[in-house]
Amino acid sequence: MTDFLFEISSEEIPAGYISPALDFMSSFLEKNLLEKRIDFREILRFSTPRRLALIIKDISEKQKEAQTKVMGPPEKVAYKDGKPQTPAIKFAEKIGIDVKDIQIEETEKGRYLSAVKTEDAFFTKDILKELLVELVKKIPFPKSMRWADLDMTFARPVTGFTALLGTELIEFGIEGIKSSKYTTGHRFHKNGSVLIETPDEYEKNLENAFVIADTKKRRNFIKEQIKEAGIKAGGHVFEDNDLLDEVTNLVEYPVVLTGKFEDRFLNLPDEVLYTAMKKHQKYFAVLDDNEKMLPYFITISNIKPLDEKIVINGNERVLRARLSDADFFFDVDSKTDFDTWNRELENVMFQAKLGSIKEKVSRVVKNTEFICKKLGFNENEISDAKTTASICKADLVSQMVGEFANLQGIMGRIYAENKGYSENIAKGIEEHYMPVGAGAKLPGTKTGYAVSIADKLDSICGCFSIGLVPTGASDPYALRRQCIGIIQILKEKRGFASLREMAEFSLDQFSSFMTKDKDIVLDEIMEFFAVRMEQILVDEGYLRDLVMAVISADCDVIPNVWERVSAITLLRESDKEHFSSLASGFKRVGNILKKADTVPSSIDESLFESEDEKNLYKKAEAVKEKSAVFAKEGKIKDALFEVASIKDEVDSFFDNVMVMAEDEKIKNNRIALLSNIADIFKGFADFSRISG
Repeated sequence: MTDFLFEISSEEIPAGYISPALDFMSSFLEKNLLEKRIDFREILRFSTPRRLALIIKDISEKQKEAQTKVMGPPEKVAYKDGKPQTPAIKFAEKIGIDVKDIQIEETEKGRYLSAVKTEDAFFTKDILKELLVELVKKIPFPKSMRWADLDMTFARPVTGFTALLGTELIEFGIEGIKSSKYTTGHRFHKNGSVLIETPDEYEKNLENAFVIADTKKRRNFIKEQIKEAGIKAGGHVFEDNDLLDEVTNLVEYPVVLTGKFEDRFLNLPDEVLYTAMKKHQKYFAVLDDNEKMLPYFITISNIKPLDEKIVINGNERVLRARLSDADFFFDVDSKTDFDTWNRELENVMFQAKLGSIKEKVSRVVKNTEFICKKLGFNENEISDAKTTASICKADLVSQMVGEFANLQGIMGRIYAENKGYSENIAKGIEEHYMPVGAGAKLPGTKTGYAVSIADKLDSICGCFSIGLVPTGASDPYALRRQCIGIIQILKEKRGFASLREMAEFSLDQFSSFMTKDKDIVLDEIMEFFAVRMEQILVDEGYLRDLVMAVISADCDVIPNVWERVSAITLLRESDKEHFSSLASGFKRVGNILKKADTVPSSIDESLFESEDEKNLYKKAEAVKEKSAVFAKEGKIKDALFEVASIKDEVDSFFDNVMVMAEDEKIKNNRIALLSNIADIFKGFADFSRISG
């Protein structure tokens, strides 16, 4: 056992590319080494802007031997009078054994030739030579580039490879770039080659060359240093893990510096100050005990300056210019009203065929009113939501959002507060963009979540109406994300409203754009939601067959979907044998109904010939009544368990009653009875999709 080091040196790789690239490198080597029967203990990851590296601990120097049994032709064609014929000889040659080592094995089909094939075991170093070339060529990046006259592509120009198995160099090359025992030190503090004789030396030798290669170690160092700097500035650092991760991947030798800006800029909203610091400069903000901004910032340098004051002064000048712009934008915006901004939205395109943002806002207002009524809002809540919808996009044409696009909604909330709108309306403007991704924060106000649904539904229905349906590779309007957002809101906020009705109302506003029949488009939209719901539920740990059974039956009221999946899961887990029998019974009901030429709508009790028919009918009527009451009260679990209580009557019916009776009237009456039973379960799940 020994260790293996592999490093790709390059020019500065964008910070966001580094972690995904390391993930791929690690999983690629793990998968391929296991497939090639090469043991190892663990894979350690290292990275800086100028390198991607892995150290594989305790990797075996050779493949494990493997033996597999191979079946050959039948004995009767391979041997004649006990002597091997051509098929036996060819089989032995194929396996690489002597004919006399062939075994005869009894199988269900008769006696067949068999043999044990021993796989060759190669040295790890020879396998790695090929694997590393393949790995480098396959690392995915959002954008790759070519350089010089080379055909290879990478995130940035590759400058070298370091590949050591113990003390031995793994020699390989790609288009003239050859592996060696050398890497590079810090560009300014130790600009030159650094010899690495064993993987164990890698981290230490780089630290001596002013490079902290361990990403976690570098991140923790920065975190502790900025914490201390915040305390020295009289406050504490605003925690931003995304910024911390980004800065970690921007430096090799972090040096923490603290700067200051003028107190007059504290009149700006904290969100503006922080965005100005973070977006362009990657600065950390300092807050007081009340979580308000202090006039300080913390920056991470990739070099230890000879005079820190010069570097700090330079950063202060840059930030001063940014904040001066923001101060000007805020002043201009504060003198502009929402009506003026709304008129300007006519010049901002939403989508070429679907018109401007102003037209979208008009549709969202109508959607909002309809959705609020469906969700049971009172008149005041509906009024607030409509007002919010009417101004929710206004800040898109403000000076501030023009400079800092990520402040959309946030500035709308701030300007609404400053212009005298209620807190509910102001918060709704910011919240209507929520959630910004799967698992992200949801709107906290009823106003916010109503307008959020209305806005997202408008985008989905509009795009589907003109055929802009997401594909596997393309979703330019983020319809999947918006669909998931609607599902999350309605689920968490207990929005017991018909998704189909809301979608249909929204879709009606695109009648002049429609490229297909409205009902077809509406079915496509509902299927789009169904697919998202299915995956979310499976990700939450529910069994796919149960999820599909529930969604196939009905996915119109989203909170009910979760309750039905939960209830059926509980029913199955509480008594698997009972559940399996119940599911089988209703599958049988479904199969009979599929084969029936016609399904009568009415049941004639006078045609019942046995107690089993009468008992099933009586039980079904009682179950239907009780389950309907439970369902109306929102007690989905109780309703389902009530329906499940019909199992014994169903079993007795099938054990003792011939459905396909010779008498046509009796047969049709029994089919009608089974149809009645099937209808009870239709609202819960399609049991034909449940396995086991």
